[in-house]
Parts: sequence; structure tokens; C-alpha cells
Amino acid sequence: MTRETSVDLGVMSLPTKAKNKIEVTLEKSQHDRDTNPFDPRVFGLKTFNLVYGSRWTGKSCLLSYLVKRFYLDKKIFSSVLILTPSGGSDPAWNNIKNRKRVTIFNECNDKLLFDLIKQQEERIAQGIRKHVLLILDDFSLMCRNLKGLETIAVRGRHALITCICTTQSVSLLSPIIRRNAQSAVLFRLSDEEFETLGREGLRGFLSVREFVDWCKTHTSEPGSFVHCNTRDKKRPFSIGFSDPE
Repeated sequence: MTRETSVDLGVMSLPTKAKNKIEVTLEKSQHDRDTNPFDPRVFGLKTFNLVYGSRWTGKSCLLSYLVKRFYLDKKIFSSVLILTPSGGSDPAWNNIKNRKRVTIFNECNDKLLFDLIKQQEERIAQGIRKHVLLILDDFSLMCRNLKGLETIAVRGRHALITCICTTQSVSLLSPIIRRNAQSAVLFRLSDEEFETLGREGLRGFLSVREFVDWCKTHTSEPGSFVHCNTRDKKRPFSIGFSDPE
């Protein structure tokens, strides 16, 4: 029997030099989580987001939990499209794969992505504003060099598309895709990958060295992750846990 994933998002812990540069309160964070269908420290509406992590770290479990808890139950999206090479056979998707408004594909290609953009733009032109959640689960296996994904990274928000893309390695994503992400979840990566992401902007007000050390500290346990959203000046970093089983 598959255990339901639990996600515990906590207040960030900063290196000593940075502790006075930002104010985060647990009370306000909890209030936001209770009153806003989106946890503001996870993924926002009409955003492009990346989830980095090696195999069996809990990436799919985290997304399955968020879809069920925040996105389906709150009826924010007219449809949830999940593109995964497993075709839904991954136990992580058991909680949602038979839900209405959820469609799982076992392939990913430019035609599918460009058709989605065109369909959404036509709806908007007709005055129909329906939000779509697009999840690409494991970019490294299915979506290398897709121009459609680059287009969604740049223009998706205008088509009311919220996209979450997972990958096992930083190097498998083009700089265009990485730099257009509004936020990123990082499970345990190599020091070099943490450094690359820090230099490209995820480090926010931290130095690259502080960013790497902070990421390593909070991704040391199985299932632990950090969330980076440098566009949120009040709460750019948070930590959490996703059961990888």
C-alpha cells in the first residue's frame, strides 16, 4: 500500500552573514497557507518552475502531493496534463491518475506542446480564461532540446499555463529554460550543479559559496529539498521534505 506523501515546509535557515538580510515569520507563512490555495513558497499561478534531483529523491511524490492537495481539490485548473515516460505506472501518481481533469501522457514532443499553447491562445481570444497545469516528469528521459518547452518557459504565462518540469541534471536543461524559471526546487545535487544554479541567479542575496553550503545542509536527508524563489523579496528561500517512497 502506497503511503500518502507528506510535505513539511519550514522556515528557511540562513548562513550567519545573511540572517539579518531577510525577515520570515512562521505565523505569516502558516496564515498564507491556510488562506491561499497555493502555498506562496512553492509554485505560483502562471509560472514556469523547475524541480532538480537525481532518481528516487521524491520529485514525483512532491508533485503528486501538490496536485492533489492544492491544485485539484481547490479546482484552480480546468485540466492537469502530466507527461511522464512511466505513463502513470509510477506509484507516485496513484493518488491522482484517475481523477477528473487529470490526463497522463507517456510521450512528449514539440507538436503536443505547441498544440497546447495554440489551444490556450484560441480560448483566451474567445474570452475563455481557463488555467492549465502542465507537468513534465523527468525531462532528462523525454524532452531534450524541445523548442516547445523553451516557448512555454518564455510565453506560457500569457497562455495561462503553469508548468512544472523535473530533471535529474542541471546540464540537461538549456540556459533559456533555466533562466526563465520563476522558482526552483532542489533536491540533493552535486556541488558543481548547486554552484551553476547559484551563479545563474538562484542564490539571490547570498554569495555563491553561502548558497552552495545552504543547499547542501538542507538536502542532506533523503527526501529533503530547498525551494528558491528570488522574485519573492520577503521569502526567497524555504525548506521542505517529500517522502521518496
